[in-house]
Amino acid sequence: MEHQRKDANIIFASLFIQTAGCEQTEYWKNKIHIEDVWKETYGNENIIVGIIDSGIDITSSDLQSVIYHNDQEISNNQVDDVVNAIKYGYNKGIRLFNCSWDMEVYSEKLYTIMKECSDAIFVCSGGKNSSNVDVQHVYPACFELPNAICVGGLGINGKIYEFSGYGEKIDIYAPAEKVYCLMPEDTYTYSEGVSISVAYVTGTIALAKSINPTLKCEEIKNRLHRCYNEELNIPVLDVKKICIQE
Repeated sequence: MEHQRKDANIIFASLFIQTAGCEQTEYWKNKIHIEDVWKETYGNENIIVGIIDSGIDITSSDLQSVIYHNDQEISNNQVDDVVNAIKYGYNKGIRLFNCSWDMEVYSEKLYTIMKECSDAIFVCSGGKNSSNVDVQHVYPACFELPNAICVGGLGINGKIYEFSGYGEKIDIYAPAEKVYCLMPEDTYTYSEGVSISVAYVTGTIALAKSINPTLKCEEIKNRLHRCYNEELNIPVLDVKKICIQE
């Protein structure tokens, strides 16, 4: 497991670095009102984000100053123990976890560790199979826990992303399509998927906690739900509404 520090905005940076001239990047920046928040903060070095997933290039030059690597971890040993990763991160002081994966099998061990870490926030994928998660649950997003946030994907057409989960359990929908992303070996390309949506929401919460470090998950969820879009009939990510209370 790797976790990021120094700049809570690094998740957004990985999406937006060197992309000022990209049409779709400008579209999403304007859509979620991120630049209004950047006027207030680019993050706080005390806000640490735990990334529990694969696919992070820890050698990337854009991440070197903001990423921590567990040098006791044995790479490619076919051991993927999420429970131990959460324990490790929590003991290191992490209280915000990015969980951009999902599974259909209920795990009592995973439920228990997330429940025990009650003051930590877990931002989770709401599924990637175009399924109603109210009926076909995915975990950990659908655990009945107050500190689990369920994220769906938003398409470039402004509607629910075609491969995203949907339903009442989704707390917020965030960009999932045609996002210009940092990739392995210091490359950038357009990518898509609900995993990206989870990163957007985690980054937003990191920024919100940079402004108000005492924010609890209950209040954060309330702010997410206040991003309700009457036209689409779903809550859609608005970074300004979540981070700056007027």
